[in-house]
Amino acid sequence: MPKRCIELPEYLNKWLEEFARDTARSPDDFIAEILHRYYDAWKIGRDSAYRLDEIVDEYLKTHVNARSKHVIRYFAQWIKNKGFEVGDINEQLIDKFLSDYLSTRSVRESTRYAYRRTLRRFMTFIKEAKA
Repeated sequence: MPKRCIELPEYLNKWLEEFARDTARSPDDFIAEILHRYYDAWKIGRDSAYRLDEIVDEYLKTHVNARSKHVIRYFAQWIKNKGFEVGDINEQLIDKFLSDYLSTRSVRESTRYAYRRTLRRFMTFIKEAKA
């Protein structure tokens, strides 16, 4: 892979050279170390999103009737959009999602309870899958 050339303002270039020398590293090593931290955080987030998609697919294969599948998919997308992770799913998060989701829909109370039951079962499935 070709090396990248990064253009920096002169004051940052001088500081980078001095700081790298003072810490016994090359400027490339120092920048790579910083970027690696961001890469690790990005990869964790990406892997968490893929893991949630896999869990949703596995759950939907066997646990949900056709009428309730869409709420699971919306919930998973909402989780990702809000920046939550699989381990964050709990009763309060389900209630918050339902509040958001149902605020734009006209549904019967029985449907609301059915969605809540479906999401609770999904939460239980996730906790068992993590174990």
